[in-house]
Amino acid sequence: MMTDLPAWEILRPEGNRLLAITGLSDYEPPHRSPSNISLIKGMTFGSFVLEVDILQSGVKGTPIKEYMTQYSDVANAPGYAHRDHCFFFRFQDPAGYMYIHVAKHADNNAHNVFVVDEADRTPITDFRTIGGEVWKKSVLCAI
Repeated sequence: MMTDLPAWEILRPEGNRLLAITGLSDYEPPHRSPSNISLIKGMTFGSFVLEVDILQSGVKGTPIKEYMTQYSDVANAPGYAHRDHCFFFRFQDPAGYMYIHVAKHADNNAHNVFVVDEADRTPITDFRTIGGEVWKKSVLCAI
């Protein structure tokens, strides 16, 4: 289930399957929060460990391979600091859910755990890393 189905595509590079955002989303959430959301519909999960490989494939429309040929240090390359990935949980409706936001730099709008509860997203963590780190493949999701 996606907030804007035409913005997503299942790609199959080199025999692998991956879900990718391939276009701009027309979805406008009721409160400030991510606009590209994809969910598994009709299933409820308990506590689990999610193992994923995530890849930033571009920066503001420029393919990442092209962008990074200009910079030898990926972590300190200029560009949009919030290029990111989000993992959603406790989703009730477009105005009620939580998500983990992984980004290049941390601030009050990125690289944090957020709650959307009938208002704009709010960070809820007391401690977070500074961002730009290599993340392990496991993300603990407790609900």
